Amino acid sequence: MTHSTDLSSQSEMVQSLDVDGNVLEVSPQWLAYTGYKQEEVIGKHFTEFIDKTSLEQVKLNFPHLKDYGFVDNVPLTLIHNDGVNEATILNGSSSYDENGQFLQTFCELRTLDYFKNSNIALITLLEKERFFKIILNLKANIAGLIAQDWEYTEFLRELELIFQEPAEIKTTCTGIHISKQALREKIELELKSFEQKNQISDKIYTYDCQQLSEKFAIEAADFLIVMNLKNPMVEENQSTILLAIKSNIEQMTWVAAFQGIVNTLESAFSAFKNRIEKAQLIEELKSLASTDSLTGLYNRQKLKNVLTNAQDIFERYHRPFSCIMLDIDNFKQINDQLGHSKGDEVLVSIAQTLQIHSRKTDTVARWGGEEFLIVLPETQADQASILANTLCKQIQDLKIDKLKTCSASFGVTEFTQSDSIDTMLIRVDKALYQAKYQGKHQVVTL
Repeated sequence: MTHSTDLSSQSEMVQSLDVDGNVLEVSPQWLAYTGYKQEEVIGKHFTEFIDKTSLEQVKLNFPHLKDYGFVDNVPLTLIHNDGVNEATILNGSSSYDENGQFLQTFCELRTLDYFKNSNIALITLLEKERFFKIILNLKANIAGLIAQDWEYTEFLRELELIFQEPAEIKTTCTGIHISKQALREKIELELKSFEQKNQISDKIYTYDCQQLSEKFAIEAADFLIVMNLKNPMVEENQSTILLAIKSNIEQMTWVAAFQGIVNTLESAFSAFKNRIEKAQLIEELKSLASTDSLTGLYNRQKLKNVLTNAQDIFERYHRPFSCIMLDIDNFKQINDQLGHSKGDEVLVSIAQTLQIHSRKTDTVARWGGEEFLIVLPETQADQASILANTLCKQIQDLKIDKLKTCSASFGVTEFTQSDSIDTMLIRVDKALYQAKYQGKHQVVTL
């Protein structure tokens, strides 16, 4: 077993003996602990400072110490200057000259206090080891959580579970995530009456929990960590995390460790915000690519996709579908006489009418200019004609300022086994042209 040979030590009881067992030198701690003065010890035989029951151990182990150079854990009873006896353990080693001749021994005496202190030091070391494992696990689990594709609310729920795992983190008074301004201000107001400690930034600081435990009904804890995080996901742009800690590790050590976690979580919240904004932007771009900016209806390109899907369903499951094409009557005259803004108003009004009176399963689109096209799934031609006549009547009933009358001509057709999308569109366009030719404001089905 290793032991100290430092004869100047202020903390260890070290002694040096000659070949006969006489004391050559002792450390200051040896003198301070036993209560002897140096002149009372130097030159005296070591056995004068141990009781009679320890003599046998000396006789047995001292020759071994001289001949073999070491002894370990020899139990002795040391006699203090005041006559008090104390159990000790001796560990020693010997030194020799270049010819191998014995010179002296170096021995360290360890009392029960030494082993108690060693045990305390070991416990402290183990606590520090556990602390670092806790922080590493928290960081790893949070990093793993961020890497997964969670929704924001799910992320918060899982984050709370992560913080609840270590036994050192006790129940908090408010839960893990506080985003409401009024609630956060109430908590901060309550905390002002207690002593704030260990603030390394405006984002993270601690409070002692002696009074807090009773005030906030926190399970027995030593201190409360308050973390204020920048969070663009909430209206106030800030969230607060409260953690009650029970630990022998210094508060400042916890605070410093959680600074990195605060930075990680702020990055995560920012990433959530960026992800949502990106998704919204993508949806906006999709909408712009598939809708008509004036009427808000699907555009021609989008409706072609709808027609293709309807054709696939027809060919696979033999389910019918029809389409209605309509064109606003005398639309050029409206633009020429009342202006393009009035023409736009007419387009929007008719688009709204078509949407209101079509079925939820139907798809209404602006086909181009003053033309509209409606795709009707699970619909045969006679059923489509009924809807077209209804729409024709609804458009006629529209009241638009400065416009005496408003009407539209309709063509209707049903997709057949021999059709392609192009042939169907040619046929419905032909039906629309025929309705125009026959006097407008009517429905023709082909």
